[in-house]
Amino acid sequence: MYSLTKDRAKDGLCVFGSHSQGVCIITFPISSAGFPPLANLINIICNFSKKVYVITSRDFSRFYSCGNCRFSFYGISNVSRGGREGKNLLLAILKYFKAQLEIVARIFAIHLQADLYLFFIGGETLLLPVLFTKLFRKKAVVCHTGSIVKSARFQRLPLINALVIVRNLVRFLADRIVVYSKVIIREDELAKFMHKMAVAREHFLNFNLFNLIIPFASRGNSVGYVGRFSWEKGVLNFVEAIPLVVKRIRNVDFVLVGEGPLFSLVNKKIGVFNGGHVKVLKWLPYHELPLLLNKLRLLVLPSATEGLPNVVLEAMACGTPVLATPVGAIPDIIKEGETGFLLKSDDPIHIAERIIELLNNPELLEEVSIKAYNYVRENFSFEKTLDAWRKILSEL
Repeated sequence: MYSLTKDRAKDGLCVFGSHSQGVCIITFPISSAGFPPLANLINIICNFSKKVYVITSRDFSRFYSCGNCRFSFYGISNVSRGGREGKNLLLAILKYFKAQLEIVARIFAIHLQADLYLFFIGGETLLLPVLFTKLFRKKAVVCHTGSIVKSARFQRLPLINALVIVRNLVRFLADRIVVYSKVIIREDELAKFMHKMAVAREHFLNFNLFNLIIPFASRGNSVGYVGRFSWEKGVLNFVEAIPLVVKRIRNVDFVLVGEGPLFSLVNKKIGVFNGGHVKVLKWLPYHELPLLLNKLRLLVLPSATEGLPNVVLEAMACGTPVLATPVGAIPDIIKEGETGFLLKSDDPIHIAERIIELLNNPELLEEVSIKAYNYVRENFSFEKTLDAWRKILSEL
């Protein structure tokens, strides 16, 4: 379980700040992949409010405990994301509105106690809850964690135009929009909202958990992917690159960790060519992830769209170089040949070529491993993350 008192850099006591009442953090029902970033945001906000309310999927309560912070949790029903798997459209729409109505009901229950609402993962789709907070004259902050519209297009979901309208209305209603990087402002058509933009990340690392356990020189030729198994993450491109690498480097193995709509298809494709080179695992308990990352010589993330994946920073903290596409805030963190490596495209042939090139250059990999390790320790401490959020909250 992810705990405030165990995993944050402070002693667990809340520092009451600018909000005399409480702060409510709201997400669309999220999978376990979204739990660590949400837990980080809660830990941050606990430093600025005497009471924190969280509205998210019910499963989160099994992942997180809040120690000394005055914290209330409200679970809502999980909603399947569907994708290209042919889910019933009418049922998906009904579940979407049901989740929003559940959120609205919980907002109504706490509206006298909370004066600021942070819409986090999936928040750009939550038009009804945002409208409801504005009716009560509350402050609404939308945290842009990734392009929902781009993800929907890659999944070939219907009603994309309606989703764009909803997203733009939510952005219009928000008092602030928080992004991970200025690059995202350009990528995701946010320039018209520059007057309400702010840059901050909820990312910080527990360096007692994510640390260098296995020396880089002692690791085998293991290449990994950790993330959601979905179209926009490029996981199928990575899978198609694997046999191309194995043809050139015999002593290499691969591990893929995650879940999602493509889980069955990934296993099917790997079953065609796998000669013992590839393992596919479902999500690991969070405390087991550092050991897995320490066994890798390279982590590959060929996403077509991203915000800033936690696993990039977690890998770097374990001394594991990352090869990723330059999307979202990733180019702010990964500098080619210094703190990591960047793909020029998500084409399987190019992915394979870069993996082969890097595995054949262990000196460069080890050098980048050291620089990446030092970089995250200098830039992703709890204190630095607090400073960015202190400025945003003080202006509301």
